Amino acid sequence: MRICLEVKKQRGEPIKLFVDFLRIWYTEKELRKRLKSLPENCLEREYINRALAVKEDFIVADIEKDTLANEDDLVDQGIREGIAGNLESALELFDQAINNNDQDATAWYNRGIVLRKLERYEEAITSYDQALKIKPDFHQAWNNRGFALAHLGRYEEAIASYNQAVAINPDFHQAWSNRGIALANLGRDEEAIASYDK
Repeated sequence: MRICLEVKKQRGEPIKLFVDFLRIWYTEKELRKRLKSLPENCLEREYINRALAVKEDFIVADIEKDTLANEDDLVDQGIREGIAGNLESALELFDQAINNNDQDATAWYNRGIVLRKLERYEEAITSYDQALKIKPDFHQAWNNRGFALAHLGRYEEAIASYNQAVAINPDFHQAWSNRGIALANLGRDEEAIASYDK
């Protein structure tokens, strides 16, 4: 029923439920590899592109990522590099920003995203933890921390992180979805369904 409602709501656009599934189920590397093997004009390509776009979850304080304002700001430069896929360069820029100001929650958070994309999950968790020490109500950091923990198979800890994210922002659908996946991985299907329903 949910799929039927999504199809009706999307009106010719990729179905968000499937885009979210691709984003969560596959790593960015797997999605990019699959994308290279697809012909130019196929529907699957559009879904994978959308899933990859959703993965670009860098956060800039108070400005949109397409209109990054300050050419000289290290965090903005790091975000540009990260969006362009230059992850090692982005990591260096976030490290420089943190060296200049170790109380910049946005720099720590975005550093965590780069480390997650590099599949360095333990280091990503450490970065999210630093962001959360500075800004405990950073719901995106709680969600991404849970995502990294889930990739390490630490589902109980991941669920605790997702719980924090939805306690701060009850409408944060990605955290509810990620929570459902972690619960399903533990065989707690009824709880997983309740989380998906949310």
